Amino acid sequence: MNRRSGTFLAISVVVAFAAVPRSAYAQSAPTADAEVARLIERLGSGSHAERVQSTERLISVGPQAKDALLKAAGDDDFEIALRARRLLKLMDELLFAGVAVELQASKTSIAWSDEVALELRLRSTTDHAARLPFEAPPASNSPQDRLAQVSALLDLADFLVVTNSDGRIIPLHVDDIGEDQRLVAAVNRRVDDPPGTTLPSRSACVYRFERFNRGWARYRLLRGGAYRVQFVYQPEWDDPEMRNAGVGRVASEPVTITVTEPAPENVCRSHRAASLAIAVAGAEFVATLTNHDDMPVWVNLNIASRRPPPFGDLRWSVERKGKVEELSDGVGSAVPIFSRDRLRELAPGASIEIGRLPRASATPLVDCEIVAAHTNLTSRAWQIQSAESLAGHPKTLQALKKALPDRILTTALRARIPCDSAAPPSE
Repeated sequence: MNRRSGTFLAISVVVAFAAVPRSAYAQSAPTADAEVARLIERLGSGSHAERVQSTERLISVGPQAKDALLKAAGDDDFEIALRARRLLKLMDELLFAGVAVELQASKTSIAWSDEVALELRLRSTTDHAARLPFEAPPASNSPQDRLAQVSALLDLADFLVVTNSDGRIIPLHVDDIGEDQRLVAAVNRRVDDPPGTTLPSRSACVYRFERFNRGWARYRLLRGGAYRVQFVYQPEWDDPEMRNAGVGRVASEPVTITVTEPAPENVCRSHRAASLAIAVAGAEFVATLTNHDDMPVWVNLNIASRRPPPFGDLRWSVERKGKVEELSDGVGSAVPIFSRDRLRELAPGASIEIGRLPRASATPLVDCEIVAAHTNLTSRAWQIQSAESLAGHPKTLQALKKALPDRILTTALRARIPCDSAAPPSE
């Protein structure tokens, strides 16, 4: 089974079994196993619906049916033997068999920026251990660091369905993990060797997933209204009737989280991390950057055109009849040295000025457009990757000895405005 997709393929398990008369396992079964024996008999039924129902019930019985299935795998009825062998294979891979699942939220009414934790309670209802696709729960529910939070949410996301009031699915959003090498390594390990543990028979455990909606990995509940959160595990059987019948399905009751205070509109409706706009202020064009992300970001205001990182770049140009002419640096757009003080945190939906250009630089102000292009490569990831080359630049290195903040904006942005206009058109 591919744990991420939950896909089961029709696998013919080649095993050497001695032939067993069809009724042998039924006759030898104790009274307590009589139901299992009847279900196995029905695997050879001429009715497809009966075969599916029997398969579903045997899966719900789980490991308790294994001994009888091992005998049935050598049955002289080929249909029973084949289905018994397949069931044995699937039972070894099936998750949450015989497990009751309960999902709870730490808050059910929130402002969009409030943090919510989810608790997943698992209880084994059978006399056999169940396979879980998670690591063992932590000894305490203390706040988790980024590594634990992202790892836990990535594991849970395989089984979590989050929808808004319109029924639209809210996907898991994960910020760029390249800034944290521990996290990159941990995620790669999970892909190569997914975590797992077992839930002992008749036992229970609790998993707590911190910052479900506000962490480095999160479900973004931005608009006002009710969001439905449910834990669902459904094997993707090769047989459509088994899929439709929900064979092996494990689900919690849904939890409703209502957002009473939505995010700023320019965060809710934008699919971009940030945007750039140009406005006219007296005798100058002003370039302003707006954060559309649902988390605070840092903006690099160490802007000096045509200089490499750690500086950001802001270039002005004028476009006339398809021809582009680059203009000189704007007022206050060039800084002499890199300073950490010019790294500014910008709240969701907020804006900050990043440069100015005298309008006289673009004369004549007719039949043309002013264009501002902003790029920034400086970030925590850049700092890590450039560590060796920075060692040869003492002044720069001095300012970069301490780790840069997370979430420095590195998106390339452009904006334009008619030279003779006082209001910027949207781009």
